[in-house]
Amino acid sequence: TAATFATAKVAWNNVSGAFKNFASATGLTATADQAAQDASTNRALGIRQTGSFGDPGAAFVFQLSNTTGRSNIAMSFKLQSLDASSARTTTWQVDYAVGDNPTTFTSATATGTLAVGNSSFSNNTITVNLPAAVANQSQPVWIRILTTTASTGAGSRASTAVDDVTFTW
Repeated sequence: TAATFATAKVAWNNVSGAFKNFASATGLTATADQAAQDASTNRALGIRQTGSFGDPGAAFVFQLSNTTGRSNIAMSFKLQSLDASSARTTTWQVDYAVGDNPTTFTSATATGTLAVGNSSFSNNTITVNLPAAVANQSQPVWIRILTTTASTGAGSRASTAVDDVTFTW
């Protein structure tokens, strides 16, 4: 289900559940205050999960209109854990599908640290070498970064962001 993205700048420690416009972790530290975060021009697409919003089931979805003539497709992005006061751990994964309205997705092999929260501030590069099944497709290719299992631990859930997404072939 598509969710609304709020374009207003939001602090990392804001605990309301929503997709958010966060300052990127790149160039900032865990102790960056609201003013520093608001002043940052490097923004990242983020989410704060709650018990009733996106935990589990949150996803960042990318749709490529086609991959005609493209092979050896890879994706990289930064998975950021932004609120070091969030004790719960959320684990993310990457999957893909082909077609106009896919109902089945297949897990892709991603390298890098796919866990956020756990009272940490992190900015981890994730790489995904997509399989030949997504190459040279004349139809849409969907890539999801998602949570399929509930966060673990006690306390608040993480503020997670995705930044610097690139596709190569």
